Amino acid sequence: MAEQGFGEPLRLLLIEDYAPMFGLLRDDLLEYATFPIEVVGADSLTLAENLLRQTIVPASSLGNHFKNHSSPAPPLSDTSCQPVFPDTRYAIDLVMSDLTLPDSRGVATVERLRRAAGHRPILILTSWDDGVLFKQCEAAGANVCRAKGRTDGRELIALIRQLFTTSALAPSGLATV
Repeated sequence: MAEQGFGEPLRLLLIEDYAPMFGLLRDDLLEYATFPIEVVGADSLTLAENLLRQTIVPASSLGNHFKNHSSPAPPLSDTSCQPVFPDTRYAIDLVMSDLTLPDSRGVATVERLRRAAGHRPILILTSWDDGVLFKQCEAAGANVCRAKGRTDGRELIALIRQLFTTSALAPSGLATV
């Protein structure tokens, strides 16, 4: 249910290379969101960096996150699959990323994301449950770090709301409270 005062959707870039996990996270976000939200996917940090450097992101450039998340994602060269977001353009408001990607691991992922994301908030959601690592990631530019197995959709939405309601980071569709 959308909250009163919310217009344009929050556009979240979800960086996750494991398609079933991407599907679970996306579905949780959409189920528990109390404001309009659109989830855009990237399966590598390189793709995410390219998307973040663009003001407007063509849907046709998105990674291999497809409608069927019950099996491993097909390679990017598989043209038989249709992207989740056909023919729509997105500006990214928020980044949510795993720390273990095909082309980056750990704190280096956050450092690269911070350079590409600019002012946009970064939420790290990883299978590594390590407080020391989380502090290192926050020092490198992550706004929030959480362990995947300990964070559900409701908490993710609350974290997103907190990122935007207490700062000047709010996108046009997510009014500050």
